[in-house]
Amino acid sequence: SAQRPHGEAGTDAGFGLPIASAERWALDGGFASLPEPVDPRQRHTLVALPGGRAMVLGGATRTGLTNLAELWSPLDGGGWEQPERSLSMGLGSHSATALDGGDVLVVGGEPVSSVDTPRAQRYLAAEQRWCLAGELKNGRKQHTATLLSSGKLLVVGGLSAGIVEATAELWEPRAGRCDEPPGPTLDW
Repeated sequence: SAQRPHGEAGTDAGFGLPIASAERWALDGGFASLPEPVDPRQRHTLVALPGGRAMVLGGATRTGLTNLAELWSPLDGGGWEQPERSLSMGLGSHSATALDGGDVLVVGGEPVSSVDTPRAQRYLAAEQRWCLAGELKNGRKQHTATLLSSGKLLVVGGLSAGIVEATAELWEPRAGRCDEPPGPTLDW
């Protein structure tokens, strides 16, 4: 099988092409089509937010990994919009978890410039901005992340440097600490 450059979307022989499609399950049964998100994607995450809203984060587009987020709201016809600020780097195969209070935590994933990352990024809903919220001990992608009743996040498994990760880590919010992300990096 032929290899593709890092971050490039595949074909029917690989990951497949990114798509722009959205549907919502109605409690009375059945799916209802929604307007398409702006960017077709794959290997992204989707997280439910308060008020029936949703946020799609990162993933692979037709041109590579993206750092863009899109917000969907059931108000005003249920359209998608891109917030003013985005993740600090393009990511795929990461986790995204809604935290108590409406914030979102993105952990790990596959960035453009390496195999995986230990970085945690937090979306501060009240301020509508992203910040760096610490790092895992091991960079990982394709893992699970579960919010515990204590407010800690349990991150389990995945791949680390291409090897199956048989460990778990706890992420804990640091009181009042959320560092500004660095500016965008240019990979030459």
